[in-house]
Amino acid sequence: MGAGFSKEKDKQPDGFDTFTRSSAYQMVPHKGEREFIVSSDHREWTLTPAGKWRGDVTLSTGDQRVKAQGKNTFTIPAQASITFKVTGNTTGPAHFSLETAGAPAEAQHLMISVLPTRRRDITISSIKFDMFTQNPMSRSEIFNQVSVVSKLYLKQANVELIDSQGYVDEMEFPLENLGDPIILGTYFKLRMKKHVGAMRNRVSLIYGWDFEEDSDPNREETVRGDTFPLLGLCFVDTRRDTLRQVASTTAHELGHAFDLGHEDNDQTNIMAPGPSSTKIRFNARQIEALNGFNPSLDTLVF
Repeated sequence: MGAGFSKEKDKQPDGFDTFTRSSAYQMVPHKGEREFIVSSDHREWTLTPAGKWRGDVTLSTGDQRVKAQGKNTFTIPAQASITFKVTGNTTGPAHFSLETAGAPAEAQHLMISVLPTRRRDITISSIKFDMFTQNPMSRSEIFNQVSVVSKLYLKQANVELIDSQGYVDEMEFPLENLGDPIILGTYFKLRMKKHVGAMRNRVSLIYGWDFEEDSDPNREETVRGDTFPLLGLCFVDTRRDTLRQVASTTAHELGHAFDLGHEDNDQTNIMAPGPSSTKIRFNARQIEALNGFNPSLDTLVF
């Protein structure tokens, strides 16, 4: 067992990230709580508030408490793993160091970022059918998957998705052939923008059986979703995917709408390219970016 910060295994992601070998990050909602584990090796370690970033947070375990603005330290005995609860009293970052005597180069760092709830407006629409094809997902199935995504964004990044309509708007085209796949050409995108009433600072999710950017039958791969941030439109396929994959694609496309790029080095990351139901987490830089902060954490951690 090595010294450092970690989470309980098999626990749903909640804004924790180990983004370097010696640095960890935990998002905490303002006035909310999170838990993490501090472990030691064969030596005794001390956990101490450190650096210039000392936001008002409180760590507690049992009857002992460590407040970031104070000078208290917490001793981690050798070969121990202790679960800490952190409470975010005021917004802002707080920095803790985990150190052992005589080995400053082995110090571990934890940045706690206490974030206020950030609200992002969305609308939800579905192309129910045209004259030849019907959407394989019902209104309630689509709404439920967006609810899954809303919980994910809130738990991991403290971003609240506000459905300004409160329902799934179903579009019907009984006298038209939209195509199979539906090609995301300029005319179609502008037509959808007009229909959903796309507005600045609001993202419109549109679900259909199969969207593609071009009609080339020899294209090497098919998309599961596509986003056009300047138009405020996210298109998500509902065919060929499980409900869980539809939720994953929705979370991914919303990330693009909120200015996140692809994350190529972690296939469990929500912004990893390609279809997958295992994309379940945001990393520290993405969480900060979703909240409008500088996604480079280097100056905050050390």
